[in-house]
Amino acid sequence: MNRCLVALLLTVSVILDGCSSHQASPDDQAVLDAVLSQSCAQGKHGAVVLSTQPVLPDIDKQGQASGPGSLSLQMLKQLVDRTRATQRLPDISACAQLYVVDEQRLHTLMQTQVGKPTTVASGQAIALGDGTAFRATFPNARILVRVSMPAYAADGLQAVVYLTEECGGLCAHSGFIVLSRSSGTWRVVDRKLSWQS
Repeated sequence: MNRCLVALLLTVSVILDGCSSHQASPDDQAVLDAVLSQSCAQGKHGAVVLSTQPVLPDIDKQGQASGPGSLSLQMLKQLVDRTRATQRLPDISACAQLYVVDEQRLHTLMQTQVGKPTTVASGQAIALGDGTAFRATFPNARILVRVSMPAYAADGLQAVVYLTEECGGLCAHSGFIVLSRSSGTWRVVDRKLSWQS
């Protein structure tokens, strides 16, 4: 077989394989947009950077994820299973100041030093990615967000997403975001903090 044809077939195969991880339901996109709109509101004085790789909730010693009391074990299992099965989040456009960045690129940017970290006085905030290529690439970034895939209640009227947010230095937290659908629109109704630093 012609080498060019083989290369073309391999390229198409990789593209199609990559596209399969982007397929999500309209509800998935609406839920993730609602969750990330809140992150965008928190980062109103700067940009929000979102990893393309879904994040799993913290797993306890028994291999179970712990969620808010109102979250059924079935929904929690669905969240973990859907997140494990998804290599890349669907396209998200929650706000104009949202940068969606490949997880591998984020890791490289955070590990690459480009200068000395800024010395700050006690009580002052340390900028997200200070002294790294991340800060040089996204100088106005205020929050780095990672989210899971959504899970849904059997009636389709409730959803839950796991989220982590880093905001520089020791500023970080994670938790579950509970949403409900009313009149066809998903809205955040509760946040259950898992940990905070």
